[in-house]
Amino acid sequence: MAGFETTQSQIMRPVKKKNILAVCSISYFICMGILQLFQWYVEKDCIYEATEIDNKQTRQWAWSSEIKAHDDKYTLSAEFKKEGRSGQGKITKSIAAYIDNDGEIIVPLVKKEVDDLYARLIRSEQ
Repeated sequence: MAGFETTQSQIMRPVKKKNILAVCSISYFICMGILQLFQWYVEKDCIYEATEIDNKQTRQWAWSSEIKAHDDKYTLSAEFKKEGRSGQGKITKSIAAYIDNDGEIIVPLVKKEVDDLYARLIRSEQ
């Protein structure tokens, strides 16, 4: 929309530019509103979705993340669906457990937590 408006503003008279700018601006805010509603009501804090194919079996994974305002508790949730079966699990820890003294995220620790949650869900499936 911005590209269209820029192109038209180079070609058209100033009176018509206002109409094009108004239509593009309104369209932008309508599209952003629809996208925000989709994220709130359909995705529901989902940060990653994947399909895992393992020995002719297919699992659908959905990972989500949540931290409430003014709270130190961070929750990482995972859910899978496979041929009518499903499972879910979550980890809730203080966010300070994942951050060092310099304010850097400790990636190996986060990876270990994600791997442990994954392994726990796979074991519970069998």
